[in-house]
Amino acid sequence: MLDEITNAVPNATVLVAQLTPIANATSEANVEAFNAAIPKLVASRVAAGKKMLVVDMMEYVTTTDLFDGLHPNDGGYQKMAQAWFEGIQKAGDQGLIDPPTPTTVTSASSTLPATSAPSAKASSAGNGPRSNPSIVPPLVTMVLIGFLQNT
Repeated sequence: MLDEITNAVPNATVLVAQLTPIANATSEANVEAFNAAIPKLVASRVAAGKKMLVVDMMEYVTTTDLFDGLHPNDGGYQKMAQAWFEGIQKAGDQGLIDPPTPTTVTSASSTLPATSAPSAKASSAGNGPRSNPSIVPPLVTMVLIGFLQNT
């Protein structure tokens, strides 16, 4: 997925989040192993010239921030938001975020006859031809989600 994003949008800055903790000891061991692999994946891509950095959710969220031992409570989500914010700030400080670039977006919805109302699907897609340019910031944030199995 990391390579697909950076190949599709070479100027994108990708923030890769590590997983939050889990209260179950077996699952937590899996999270720690998964999280340990993330910096290596990112470092190899940075060495290849990609703009990426890691957001370590474990620095912000603890098991006391989980409402059911797995999912964050409101305070946990606030801490995750802080982690993302600081990751974006760090990317900016490192010069990894380029200014927005003007682009023209095209969509099939504009090819509909003037008397036809666009379908809900076409109008909600948001990818139709437009005469006015839109600004697309080259920042992509993403979360990698590991599927953990209790063993």
